[in-house]
Amino acid sequence: MTYDVIIIGAGPSGMMAAITAGMRGRRVLLLEKNDVVGKKLAFTGGGRCNLTNSASVDEIINNIPGNGRFLYGALSRWNNKDICDFFEELGLKLKEEDHGRIFPAAEDALTVIAALEKRMAELGVAVACRTEVTKVLSRAGKIMGVRLRTGKVLCAEGIVIATGGKSYSSMGSTGGGYAFAKTLGHTITPLSPGEVPLLSGDSFTGKDQLQGLSLQDVSVSVLGTKGKRIVTHRGDILFTHFGLSGPAVLCASTFALKELEKRRRLSGESAVDADDSSVRQSIPNKKESDIRKIIPVIQIAIDILPDKKEDEIIREIQNYGQSGGEKSLKNGLRGFLPERLLLYFLRELDLDLERQLKTLTSGEAWSLATLCKNFAVDITGSLPLDKAFVTCGGVSLKEIDSKTMESKLVRGLYFCGEVLDLNGHTGGFNLTAAFVTGRIAGESILRV
Repeated sequence: MTYDVIIIGAGPSGMMAAITAGMRGRRVLLLEKNDVVGKKLAFTGGGRCNLTNSASVDEIINNIPGNGRFLYGALSRWNNKDICDFFEELGLKLKEEDHGRIFPAAEDALTVIAALEKRMAELGVAVACRTEVTKVLSRAGKIMGVRLRTGKVLCAEGIVIATGGKSYSSMGSTGGGYAFAKTLGHTITPLSPGEVPLLSGDSFTGKDQLQGLSLQDVSVSVLGTKGKRIVTHRGDILFTHFGLSGPAVLCASTFALKELEKRRRLSGESAVDADDSSVRQSIPNKKESDIRKIIPVIQIAIDILPDKKEDEIIREIQNYGQSGGEKSLKNGLRGFLPERLLLYFLRELDLDLERQLKTLTSGEAWSLATLCKNFAVDITGSLPLDKAFVTCGGVSLKEIDSKTMESKLVRGLYFCGEVLDLNGHTGGFNLTAAFVTGRIAGESILRV
């Protein structure tokens, strides 16, 4: 059988493109090198699948800091509300959680994949898993087809590259689409990790310190030169053995890494996209100030109590002193902060944990309040790209028609999803971009 359209990659954007093209009566073949479709999708949102977000179009654009404006035209035709309608029409019940996040009511990503598979079957979309494309074929600036690993050539007038990025390579996203695009004359902008946990060598990462502690609804700011706040995100964070993670940190990570790269260029150092601990281990007798000369750092400032002003926090500490002044600091302030964080802060301020709370001076109370409002963490890098949630960079959008997702260089060639130079924050924004670009590509391919 011959096909009108061949789609490479059965992730969210590829499946959406296949369904949309199928709805337009196209004969569609969806190729996937993994043994199942939607392998990475099954793990998104902790396996719950954060499908989209209820935010306005402008808010969605703002939450796609990697070239989000490219999507204005696409979102004017098919947006996040249309995504919800689409899945509900497939019989998938949805629910909204905090920060506008939309999930399947069943809280199971497999229900999303099952709904997409069922719709593809209804439309007669042919799906071939364990099928790897090695080359996209073109002639005289026009698509001809693809060559498979087996050597077999499949012809089609339209090809959609929906292969994803390079994040979570264990899920099959190994960046093959970039190679196809480059061979066909496209530019690939530099790739880097996005929405990625950050590394720190600060003392809180040590054993029995803050590892595993999560904080809800805090404010995280990336600091530039002279302490200027580059960006601030509010949400949950997680202290780890290597540094920081959690939604607020992931959202700030792209900005943190850009600032870190700028510092490294100024210092003549090359970027380090893996664990800087190897550098630290090579200089075990160096002081921290010496290490900083070798490993450039930036700072992230965490506001533990973003809804309270410093003077309010000081009064709260004083109130604890009035009600339990005879108690030790560690017991008298219990409930003011999570216990492990409280003990860590008291030690950071060199305060004796067994001291009576009533002996705490106004200056010491001010220092504790200041630390709550501005807990500075040194950042040395991030986990590597294959541990990131998304890939920053990709096929240059200058070479893609934003109205159709078609290549400006090769007729009949389309791109959608993470292979494009598009990346968003956690909260359903990346999947929104994937579904929308897949929809537009599927609508546009082989227009008559």
